[in-house]
Amino acid sequence: MKYLDAWSLSPDNWEYSLHVGRLLLLQGRSKEALQHLQSGLALCPVHPALRFFTGLAMLQQEQKASEDTEKEAALFLQQGLEHFVSQCCSKSWVEQDPSDPLSSRNTQFLQGLLTLGQLQQRSTLSGKAMSAEQVYHTVAVLTAQSVSQCVCRAEVSGQLEWVLLDAHFALLQRLIQQGDLQAKAGTEKQFLVAKRCQALTALISLTSISPCQELLDMQKSACQLAVVTTPRDSHALCRLGLAQLVQYDNNPNSDKSKEAIADACLSFQASIELENKSQSGEPPEQLKKQKWWQDWQEAEKEKAAKQSISQPAGLKGPSDTSVAKSGTRRGRGGPGQGWVATAPMRGGKATQPPAKTPAARGRARAAAKPEGSPKMPNKSSKAHLPTNKSKQDCCHGTIETAKVSEPGMADRVSESSPVNHRSHISRLGLARALSRSADTQEQAKQLYQEVISMAPGVRVFILHLYFRNFLCAFTMQLTSDNITSFHSYPTIKT
Repeated sequence: MKYLDAWSLSPDNWEYSLHVGRLLLLQGRSKEALQHLQSGLALCPVHPALRFFTGLAMLQQEQKASEDTEKEAALFLQQGLEHFVSQCCSKSWVEQDPSDPLSSRNTQFLQGLLTLGQLQQRSTLSGKAMSAEQVYHTVAVLTAQSVSQCVCRAEVSGQLEWVLLDAHFALLQRLIQQGDLQAKAGTEKQFLVAKRCQALTALISLTSISPCQELLDMQKSACQLAVVTTPRDSHALCRLGLAQLVQYDNNPNSDKSKEAIADACLSFQASIELENKSQSGEPPEQLKKQKWWQDWQEAEKEKAAKQSISQPAGLKGPSDTSVAKSGTRRGRGGPGQGWVATAPMRGGKATQPPAKTPAARGRARAAAKPEGSPKMPNKSSKAHLPTNKSKQDCCHGTIETAKVSEPGMADRVSESSPVNHRSHISRLGLARALSRSADTQEQAKQLYQEVISMAPGVRVFILHLYFRNFLCAFTMQLTSDNITSFHSYPTIKT
C-alpha cells in the first residue's frame, strides 16, 4: 500500500512500478503486477530487475503462455541472472543489500531462477544460455550461502531452505532423466543418484522447516528414487521404510495410512533379509508387493512399448537390447526415464503461478517430525493398520529374517558387487512399525531386545520410545476422564 501511495503521486517513477509489481506477484495478483512492471519497463527498458520480474509475471498469467512468450520471459530471467553473476564477479562488488530485488537472500528472485531452470529443461533458450543443471547448481550454491548467513531461524530462513531443497531435488530429477544407464557410465550414474538421494534425505531431516505434508512427500520421493536406482541396497530400503513410517505417523487416520504402514513393514523386512547379500540381482519380493513399485514397473513397460513402436524397422534400438536386458540392469539398480518421482516444486510451474506464496509455505504442521516418535495405538487408529492378510505379508518371518545370514554367504558373493552390511537400524524401524498395532506388540518387543543386544547404546532411545508411548496413553486417559490431578494414579507417581 505504501508503494502504491508513492506510485500514485509519481506514476512516471520506474522504481515504484518495480516494487508494486513484485509485491503484487507475491500476493498472486499476476495480472495487475504485469501492468505495473510493463509500465516501469517502458520507462527504463534496460533495468535488469524490471526485466527479470516482468518475465516472471509473464509466466504466471492465468492463460497458458505461448512458445514465443516463454522464450521472451526466459530471456528476461536469464538476463537478470547474468547481471547478478557479473555483479558478484566485479572487483568493485560489495555485499548486497538484502532489500535488493536481485539479492541472493530474496526468495522471490531465487524461485524465479528455479522457474528459469524449468524452462531450460525444454531448451527454451539455446546458444550461450545457461543449461538447466547450471541454473540449479547456481541456485543451490547461492541459497546455501544465504542460509548460512541467517542468524535467526525465522520464516525467511525457512523460505530459503525450501528453495535449497527444491534446487537439489530438481538436480536429482535431471540426473535420472539424462539418458539410459548402460555399461560403465550407467554404473557411475547409479552411484551418483544413490549418493544424491542419500544427501537430500539427510538435508531434509536436518532442516528447520516445520513438518508438513510437502516436506514428507519430498522425503518419500527421494527415498523411492534411491530404491529404484539400487533396489537391493539394504540401507536405501531402510530409509524408504522410515519415510513410509513417517507418512503413517503424520496422519494415522487417513485413507492411505493402512498402505503406508504395510509398505513400511515390507521395506524394513526386505532390508533385513538382504543383509550380507549382494546388491546385484532381482529386487526382493517385499518390494514387488508395494503399489508404488508396481506403478513404476507399469510405466517402464509402457515406455518400452512406445519405443518399440516408434523405432524404425531394421534398426536396433532400446527395445531390442537395453530393454531386453532391463531385468539385469534393474537388478543392479537401473532407473528408467519413464518414471520420475515428483515432489511439489516451490518455484511453481513455468506456465502457472505458484500454488502457495512464500509466506504461507510450510505452515501446515504435521503430526510428527520426519523422525517423529511413535504413538500409542488406540481404538481409533487400530482400524487403519494392516489387515490380517497384509500383516502376514509384512510380518511373517520377521524374527526369522532378523537372524544372521548363513555363514560364508558373503564369501560366495562376487567381489565386483557391493555387499549389504548387517545393521540394527532396520530392526529398530521394523519394531517401531510393528508397535503401531496392538496385535504385533510381542514381535516388536522381540525386535527391540535384538536391537539392544546388537547395539547396547540404543537402549536409552528404546526406553525413551516406551516412555513416550506410556505418557501419550496417560494423557489421553486424563483427557477422557476429565481429571485435573493425577494423585488418584499411584502407578504414575511411582
